[in-house]
Amino acid sequence: MLGRFWTIEGIVGKGEKRGRKIGFPTCNLDLSNYIVPKLGVYSALIIVGKKIKKKGIVNIGYRPTFGKKKLILEAHIFGLKKNLYDRSIKVMIIKFIRKEKKFKSIIQLKKQIKKDIRNAK
Repeated sequence: MLGRFWTIEGIVGKGEKRGRKIGFPTCNLDLSNYIVPKLGVYSALIIVGKKIKKKGIVNIGYRPTFGKKKLILEAHIFGLKKNLYDRSIKVMIIKFIRKEKKFKSIIQLKKQIKKDIRNAK
């Protein structure tokens, strides 16, 4: 309906490093001043600076598995190993993959993230 991909640009903030600990590091963007699309997981294109364009997956939501209450965007960028804290990134949402849900264990969450990555690629 927008005639373009939903896009957010922001500064990568520091989180609790849970994504990194389970093997899927993320860039966190605050969504408190945005109208957001449906909560869930999306395939995305992430632009870092002017030259780096990478595909990835994005979760927009409250991270119910961890009992969080703050709305956040977490982007896992495929094949990028750089530290992006305090850097500006642009995230373009490409395609909806699934709704956000609460998992009973970290193991179940990791399995689902692997499926999401396969679907996004």
